[in-house]
Amino acid sequence: MTVIEVVLFYANLKLDPRIPSATKESMAHKVLQKVGLSSVKNTLVGNCDIGGISGGEKTRLAVATQLLLGPSLLFLDEVTSGLDTFMAESILKLMQELTAFGCTILCTIHQPASELYELFNKVCLVTEGSIAFLGSHKNALALFKEAGYSCPPYHSPADHFIYTLAINPNDEDKCSERCSDIVQFYRKSRFFDDILKGIEKNSSTFKLSDSNDVKTPSNATFWSQFAENVGRSFKETHRNPRSIRLRFIAGIILSIIIGVFYFNTSNDISTVQANKCGLIFLIVLTSSVRSLNFCAMTIPKEFFTTQREYQNKLYTTLPYFLSVVLCEMPYLVAVNFIQHLIFYFAVGLKWEAVAFFNALCCTIITSWTSCCIGWFIGAMVGPDQSMAVQLSGSLLMPFFLFAGVLKSDRDTPVYLFPFKYLSWLRYGFTMMMVNEFKDMELECEDKECPYNGTTILLNMGINQMSCGGPICQLTLLLDLVFL
Repeated sequence: MTVIEVVLFYANLKLDPRIPSATKESMAHKVLQKVGLSSVKNTLVGNCDIGGISGGEKTRLAVATQLLLGPSLLFLDEVTSGLDTFMAESILKLMQELTAFGCTILCTIHQPASELYELFNKVCLVTEGSIAFLGSHKNALALFKEAGYSCPPYHSPADHFIYTLAINPNDEDKCSERCSDIVQFYRKSRFFDDILKGIEKNSSTFKLSDSNDVKTPSNATFWSQFAENVGRSFKETHRNPRSIRLRFIAGIILSIIIGVFYFNTSNDISTVQANKCGLIFLIVLTSSVRSLNFCAMTIPKEFFTTQREYQNKLYTTLPYFLSVVLCEMPYLVAVNFIQHLIFYFAVGLKWEAVAFFNALCCTIITSWTSCCIGWFIGAMVGPDQSMAVQLSGSLLMPFFLFAGVLKSDRDTPVYLFPFKYLSWLRYGFTMMMVNEFKDMELECEDKECPYNGTTILLNMGINQMSCGGPICQLTLLLDLVFL
């Protein structure tokens, strides 16, 4: 999404829903102006696949999304990293303005310039896990002077503290001793006593919650969360045409290969079982593998963004997941439909409209089931994309064995029945076989064939049923996986 769209996304989900949309948009523009992002408000944020704003601008955007909500407590980790001195100063001055309105800001910063250092109300210096000082920046200079480590004239105080408290690997013992002396000196100083008195004074005014888990729900309704996530999903997908083109091109190339390899497959009694069974299983398998691998990568790629927004209480997991499902649906249907148009009639499958749409329906549901399993794998492995790909391939193999091609369905051992009935490849293959072979007229040399395609189904252990049976079974399995 663009910079302004990201801020509006936060505004629509976190601000009071009674606030008019025009007011929210005005607030978003003002926040972007404060953090110096007005000039790039219509620029894509970007990710690993698409270029976008710089790292420093992403940091300011993260600050902007939080400023929009008017927080009472704000944690900022290295907020000035990647920024020039002027922009870093503008960010810190903005932070200073917020503190005047009652917002407490905790910020980590490395090597700030002298001008930036003086903008902090209080500083906390840490060395080897211990606090060497906590208080105003002026008192920090006084403490180090009293401890015998005065800051040289015209020298940056922040740099002086860093050099004094740093551990030099070539002189580790001496540096550790110096840091320990400063920590002990601080604990015996008047500055430490002032901090303890302040804590005792303020702690009497606070009332701790009895619950360890304080939850702040999102202001948006379920449907608002769903609508915002759907809008974002479609925008991000539409603005990544490379990924869309790759899916369609891969599907078209695969369809052409299948069409050429199995071109005009005949119903000859001597070859029909081997040829068309292999063709049908290849169709089911390729549609499943493609969908499984693609969907297994969806959640890991968005994991850190989703985790951060979930922790910020922008939305719950259900509307996010439903938006992923809805965004995937049109592309999955379109890819399968185009594939069928290319290879279905070329390979010699039934020239009937009902049979064509039955086969299309089967591959769509099979692909959809694979997608659901892929999302489950992606949610299970978190941000590890390579693990998602490896696990999806490993998980596919057991169900591949029970599809009914490598071994007759009726010869499956009883103790392996759970795998058999959970194999979505088996249901997809069964429906495609029934759709193609039921009542098929076979071709024999110079004589009438003694049996038809239904006999082949019975010999393979496939029950002679209508296509509705496997469709219902596959749909039920899809529902269970989806839940």
